[in-house]
Amino acid sequence: MTSARKSIINCYVKPNDMYSQQVKIVLAEKGVAYNVKEVDTKEKLAELKKINSYGELPTLVDRDLVLYNSKVILEYLDERFPHPPLLPVYPILRAKSRLTMERIELDWYGKIKSAESSKSSDVKESLLQELIQELNELSPIFEESPYFLSKEFSLLDCYLIPMFFKIESMGIDLNKSLSKSILEYIAKLKERSSVKLSMQKADAKEKDES
Repeated sequence: MTSARKSIINCYVKPNDMYSQQVKIVLAEKGVAYNVKEVDTKEKLAELKKINSYGELPTLVDRDLVLYNSKVILEYLDERFPHPPLLPVYPILRAKSRLTMERIELDWYGKIKSAESSKSSDVKESLLQELIQELNELSPIFEESPYFLSKEFSLLDCYLIPMFFKIESMGIDLNKSLSKSILEYIAKLKERSSVKLSMQKADAKEKDES
């Protein structure tokens, strides 16, 4: 991708990973030039550990700065590249957004990760259906604003759209499972250029930049 802002940012990601996609969406929203490096083999993980001894993904390298933990990365990017802002300006609203992101991760991401790690197909199905039910109960919230709890695209949306992609990849037919308002929200985000860019394969992206 091209950008008027010069950057030497490298983003190490895990394929089909919600946290990695969060970071890629934010980088694209900010118009930052960056390289995606997928870590999908033991050899690549060993290389990553030379940079980040924890080997945690995603990992972001901005010159001499190495960051891991998606929350830290997202807030760093929002502060370093302030336009467009992805968190509210006012402290109280920022705190509420952070708390909502924490709840999304604990409650919804938590169910997905538990379903992924479960060896029982029945437990997996039960957890995903429980999540679908919780989401549908919040359908009125998706009707109130163009984006989740906001008139503007925000980090909350960067948390939610990877979650929906993940649920879909785990065999849930979203069109048959979710309410109309949530499906309209997902369709709108899928058309966003940053979301489309985040879905590109790393090798295709690197080819485009070469």
